[in-house]
Formats: sequence, C-alpha cells, structure tokens
Amino acid sequence: MVMIFGEITTKADVNYEKIVRDTCREIGFVSNDVGLDADHCKVLVNIEQQSPDIAQGVHGHFTKKPEEIGAGDQGH
Repeated sequence: MVMIFGEITTKADVNYEKIVRDTCREIGFVSNDVGLDADHCKVLVNIEQQSPDIAQGVHGHFTKKPEEIGAGDQGH
C-alpha cells in the first residue's frame, strides 16, 4: 500500500495514482517478491487545497531569499 497525504496549491489536474504507480515501477517495485507490486497495490490519496495562511508564507520562492520563505509543512 502507498499513501499520499498533504496540502498543495495548484490549478493542475494531477493523476497522483498514476505518478505513484509509475514511480514505484521505475524504481523496481514490480512484484510482491520485492515488497510491492506497483500494478496491484492499493494507492490511497488524500491531497487537499493548501490553507491560505500557509500558502502566503511559502509562495514566492522564486523571487524571495531563502530566509524569507516559510516552511509549508509545520502543521498547527
């Protein structure tokens, strides 16, 4: 089983399950004999819209200095 959780800000339509399966397959998880079968494992995805407060702190990373960018994964 592969689980993907988190928050993101995007307008893109992302197929997370396909990305997970393709990535697992590329790195060699192709059967239960090696610990995971990319084509038959369960993939759980819970990606939600990033809160505006966190987004405000981390956006602009292309134009801000590193010390001006907040960490987006610190929770509450």
